[in-house]
Amino acid sequence: MHNPVRIWPERIAQAKPDHLQIYQFASSVIPQLSVCFDAACGVGYGTALLHQANINVTGIDISEEAINHAKKYFQTESGPKYICADIHNYEITADTLISFETIEHLENPQLFLSNCNVKNIVASVPNEQYYPFNSEIFKDDEYPHLRHYTPEQFDDVFTQIGFKITHRFCQKDKNPGLITEGTDGRFIIYIATRL
Repeated sequence: MHNPVRIWPERIAQAKPDHLQIYQFASSVIPQLSVCFDAACGVGYGTALLHQANINVTGIDISEEAINHAKKYFQTESGPKYICADIHNYEITADTLISFETIEHLENPQLFLSNCNVKNIVASVPNEQYYPFNSEIFKDDEYPHLRHYTPEQFDDVFTQIGFKITHRFCQKDKNPGLITEGTDGRFIIYIATRL
């Protein structure tokens, strides 16, 4: 029985528009042939989209069911790779870490991010200013949101572990999920580089 909160497409085009937009955005800012980890990749369609953009990407997720789905529908002989593991206990070494709508689920995101041996991070979270946190909404989720972030708080997540924010973007809504510069949207997307 699939987790009802998770999206289960069998082709990339079946994914939600906002999810496709953010992975297409990532593929435009990550250099080709870069080594990349997609943390909490879910069922793997975003990881596959990055692979199609000639990025050497590995998707990692704690859900064995999600990773099995990813391997069945999105893995080919040429890639991408998929690993079932807890991101807290897996040594991530790469040029770039992708972390889309993951950090709000973590009790200590700085600990997770500081343990990753990466040069760059492309990450998104719900924006507290436009999407205020309400624990009741997420109480029945397998991995509930623990908080949402203001742009200043999201800045602090990175600066406290030695990263500099180089670009700030946002998604104003879920459909169609277009990405624009700035932080005045429901989801904020940062690109950060290790100092």
